[in-house]
Order: sequence, then C-alpha cells, then structure tokens
Amino acid sequence: GQAYSTAGNNGSAMFWLREARWLDPHLPDVGYFLGSSYLNCQYPLSALGVMRCAPTSSDEMRWTQDLGIGIAYSQLSLQSLASGHFMSVAEEAAGTPLAEQALSLQEQLDESLFDQPVLSGTIKIAERFDSNPGVIPAANVGGGGLAAQPSAGNQYVGQINAALVRDYDYDLTAGYSFFHTSNYLAHDFDIIDNGVYVSADRRLLWRDMPTYAGVRLDVDHLFLGSEDFLLRFLATPTVTFMTSDLDSTTVLMRYGLSNFLSQGAGDGTPFDLDSDNLMAGFQRQRQMVCRKLSVYGGYQYDHNFAEGSDFDYNGNKLLVGASWLTPWHDIRVDARGEMYFRSYDNPDSVLGFNRDDEEYTVDISVVYPLRDDWNLWFNWNFDRNDSNTPTNDYRRYTLDAGIEYRFGQPR
Repeated sequence: GQAYSTAGNNGSAMFWLREARWLDPHLPDVGYFLGSSYLNCQYPLSALGVMRCAPTSSDEMRWTQDLGIGIAYSQLSLQSLASGHFMSVAEEAAGTPLAEQALSLQEQLDESLFDQPVLSGTIKIAERFDSNPGVIPAANVGGGGLAAQPSAGNQYVGQINAALVRDYDYDLTAGYSFFHTSNYLAHDFDIIDNGVYVSADRRLLWRDMPTYAGVRLDVDHLFLGSEDFLLRFLATPTVTFMTSDLDSTTVLMRYGLSNFLSQGAGDGTPFDLDSDNLMAGFQRQRQMVCRKLSVYGGYQYDHNFAEGSDFDYNGNKLLVGASWLTPWHDIRVDARGEMYFRSYDNPDSVLGFNRDDEEYTVDISVVYPLRDDWNLWFNWNFDRNDSNTPTNDYRRYTLDAGIEYRFGQPR
C-alpha cells in the first residue's frame, strides 16, 4: 500500500491499506497512510474516519498524523479545528521540521481565509429574446401573462458582495444585486429590480458530521415599466449536513412578505396579491467520483397567506438539477427543472370554483471561459403554467447570450 501511495496510485494504495487495517486494526501507522491516500483523493471525511485515534509507532508519526487530521478539517472548511491541530503540533514538536511544517500549514490556512478580496461579484450583459414579456416571475401565482408581444431586448445582471466579517467558524456578508431588462417592442414590461442582502454563515462539527448553518435576509424593489410593482422581503435559514465525502443534505425554510404596489382597485378586494408565504423543504446533493458532475433533487412545501381570498394556496414543488464542469475548455453547464403544483384554498370570486395550477420550468445555462475573469454566457428558460382557469394558462421562454465578468474570486 505504501509503495502504491508513493507511486501516486491512490486507488490501489487504498485497497491494500484497507486490507492491512482489516487484518490488524491495531497496526501502527496504517491509519495515517490510508488517511493520506484519502486526502490525496479529496475524501476528508474518510480520512478523518481512519486517522482519528489511530495507533502510531512514534511521536513523530503521531504528530504527522495530527497534521493530516488538520488538513482534512481544512478541506472541510472547519478552519478552527484545523488550526487547533496545526498549533498543537507546532507546540509539541517545537524545534523539529514537523513544527516548521505545522506553522507553514497554519500560515496557508490563514492566507486562504483572510488574504482574499473584500469585494467580489459578477456583471452580465446579454442580448435576449422573450416570447412573452408579460409573464412576471415574481407574480406567477397571481395570473398569467398579459399577452405582450414577443420581443428581443437587452438584459443587465449584477451582484456585488462585501465580506464584512471573516473568521475560522463564521462569516458575515452583505451585498447588492440588480436585474434589468429592456424590451425593444414591449417597454411596458421592462423590469428593474434592485436588491440588498445580508448573510451570516456558521461552520461546525455536529456529532462528527460537518454542518454548515446560515441565514440570509433579502429586500428587493421591483419596477415594471417605469412604475412601482413589488416590494419584497425574504428570510431564509438553511442547514447543510455533509453526510459523506460525496453527499450532502440541506434543510431550508423561507418566510416571504410581498407587497404589490400600485394595484389600484386590487387593494382590500379578493384580487389583492399582497401576501405572506411560508416554505419548508429539503435538497439532497451528490457529487460524482470524478468531481466534475454533481446532481441534486429536492422537495418544497409552501403556503401562501394572501390579503385577497383568490390567492391563498398550498404549493408542492419537486426539483432536480445538475452541474457539470465539462472536459472541453472547462465549459460549465447547469440545468434545473421544477414541477410546482398549487391548489388554491378558496373559490375564485369571479368563476366560482377553486383554481388549480401546474407549473413546469426548465433552466439551462452554459458558461464558456474566455480569459482571466471573462466568460461567454448562454441561458435558456422555459416556463409553462397549466390552470383550470384558462386566463391563467401561459407559455414563455427566454434566450439570453452575453458576456460575463467576475471579479474578486478566491485565489
């Protein structure tokens, strides 16, 4: 096993070292060598499983194994635990090359965390075609598109993030985002959306499981044409459990408050779209062994509490997706599909029966690297809503092609 490891054949090394460990669980140093092979393949959880408390043949091997454990924690972004192991070896092995190595690893850890740009973000400019600009994504639950004519146009998208706090165990980030469409033939449905957010994230080890908890608060203001349309507030807490080196499960909730502006006669009537929305769901993600492809699936339940009786509903959403870093010029392909079933609680105030919707969306994007921080960007989105109230049926697709600039990316 050690010979294969030295030759860089980690697969064979892991096979024979596991055999040795099975034959004699108390064999000194085998945990370290097996864990090192796991680390070379970026399997930090497996490495921790075989290195923690594993027997060693000498103090030098024990310190070396502790450094391996610290590296595994750093690969899991558990920097506090990683730093504890590095500094413990630096103190215990003072005056030896291992102490120098421990201090070097500590310095690399700090650089990876603290020596990063404070500001980061993306800016996209695209030419687009919209088959039905009258479908406003933020208001799909209210009704169908307003039969706006198909139109080409421009799209401008951007986000700026500022790292307010960076520490071993938590981060605090704030940001600003904008989204703007300009339709050549349907300016009444141009969208301008400005949003701000604050996000707090915490990393910890819970029952020997890497756990990542966070909460994000969003506020955005959307204009339709040149008129106020929507003021929205979102609070989204999430917890992600890393259940293996390739699998994770995310549990999330969301509270949303939507205030539709300039509704006129809609205010205080059954047609009032103003609402509170509560959502709970989960998502399961798996990364393939090649590390280039990841897939996920999930479920979300939400209930809408609207001011207008026409828009109280229970929603059930199924979602699947994949992200693939292709072997061709590092092109990245992302795909996502959703099925969203909405059952409205009250009879429609005009038609006299309860509305039921089935909405299907597909989103596919392709990012083609050009040079440095510049990319070509392509996107296709399809949205279809089938309702038992024909006025709420619609079909819409958009095609976008443009250029993307990313700045402040981690080094």
